[in-house]
Amino acid sequence: MSRRKEITKKDLNTALRYISRDARRKNKALGLETLYEKDGYLIKLDPSGREHRLKKLDKRRATNTPRVIDLD
Repeated sequence: MSRRKEITKKDLNTALRYISRDARRKNKALGLETLYEKDGYLIKLDPSGREHRLKKLDKRRATNTPRVIDLD
């Protein structure tokens, strides 16, 4: 991160990438499943490392409200 008191978009994206990677690693070590978005699909990552496509996500519109995704 730069020495300025501003947080840039690049700094936030880098932090989110590291947090996501650490969360996946911890979930795998604990034997938990991880859900994440990849290429427009909701992906479930098993503790064994296998990826399963669960649902195709709609194209995101520019809104400030968080989305809730129902899993069957």
